[in-house]
Amino acid sequence: LRQKLDLFEDINSYVDNVKKTLTLKKQQWQNTLASEKIGSITRHIEEIKAFEKKQKILIETVDKEKKEIHDLQTEVSDLKTEENTINERKNFLVMQIDAMKKEIQRQRDCKVLMKFNIGIFKNDPSQPCSFTLDVGETIYTDQIEELVTRLNESRDFYTFVKRMRQAFRKQAQ
Repeated sequence: LRQKLDLFEDINSYVDNVKKTLTLKKQQWQNTLASEKIGSITRHIEEIKAFEKKQKILIETVDKEKKEIHDLQTEVSDLKTEENTINERKNFLVMQIDAMKKEIQRQRDCKVLMKFNIGIFKNDPSQPCSFTLDVGETIYTDQIEELVTRLNESRDFYTFVKRMRQAFRKQAQ
């Protein structure tokens, strides 16, 4: 019986040792698992923080780009308004220039006609000379064909009147 009791105690001791070993291994495994979980959780938390930081930077970039786009659109709108104002001013000035040119040409023609009306005949400056010009048609006609042909080609009335005066002078001599 003693032998059996010793054997039973040996078995009991063996079972206790196995239990202790298993308990120890279980604790080590739980510690390792907990440590891995903590490491994994820590890694995930760090990744989440990194993604949140990237997200914040992207949101700031998008907001900045939206503001830049708005500023550029405002600037384009202002430039278009300025361009329209400049074009209106330019058109107004072009109209004024055209009107001034016409007025200058009218005054020049009047001056030329008055100047050419005086002094054709050197011996009798008071003797009038005249010619008739039909401007109702697209081609001018007159007795002096060469001058009329030049007028029809160039449409330069000022030079035509000058040449008519010279022609009158020649005829008067």
